[in-house]
Amino acid sequence: MEEKPVILVVEDEVLIRMAAVQMLEVAGFAVLEAANAHHAGTHVAETDTCDDLHSVTNPPTT
Repeated sequence: MEEKPVILVVEDEVLIRMAAVQMLEVAGFAVLEAANAHHAGTHVAETDTCDDLHSVTNPPTT
């Protein structure tokens, strides 16, 4: 059985993170999730299972 690529989704908004995880799982990826950069960094440091990591940040609003 072929292993699925692993994607780490990092998003602090729960509903957005849940939607992203669901879409990626439906697309055939294995998905890990973290609520913030600290948790993501810890995960990446402790495991070697993330095949892809993209960061999208929004500028602060004034």
